Amino acid sequence: MGAYSAAGTVEGWNALAPKWVDLMPGYRYAICIANGTDADITSGTFTVEVADADPDDMCKPGAFSTLKVEPDCASPLGTELQDAVITLSAESPIRAHSQCQFSFPCPKRFMRVVGTAGGLDITIVIRDLKRTGMQDVDPATWPGGFHAGGAQPFAAMHQPAQAPVERRVPRG
Repeated sequence: MGAYSAAGTVEGWNALAPKWVDLMPGYRYAICIANGTDADITSGTFTVEVADADPDDMCKPGAFSTLKVEPDCASPLGTELQDAVITLSAESPIRAHSQCQFSFPCPKRFMRVVGTAGGLDITIVIRDLKRTGMQDVDPATWPGGFHAGGAQPFAAMHQPAQAPVERRVPRG
């Protein structure tokens, strides 16, 4: 198996209400609904709720409300927004020992999922973390070294927009 560690690069949180998740640590997220049972889950409705920070405690959510989304990416202007709802049915189940991942555009800072899990695990995974907690680790101590194979994954040299102009004194 050729798997690589994701330790320090993702966060995973139980998102089933009344619990909630702070999306601020990363740039991307996914709602994962996982079925760890031996049977398909063919019914269930899950509503995605979001909240801004509480003005009295910026580390906690304020009042939650249902996330509103456009029904289609190509919706015409003026289209009425719809609730962000995930519905499971016999036509679109979560198969045994599998998962489905969902994401909705433009969430607020805090998110949770409301519904009856019925054998499902509801998590939110955050990736592309803004801070990994590894800033104080010396990359030279990593197995294989930091620049193994000439790759420089965390440092990119920025080239000037144009080559410097060479100035010459005119003769004559």
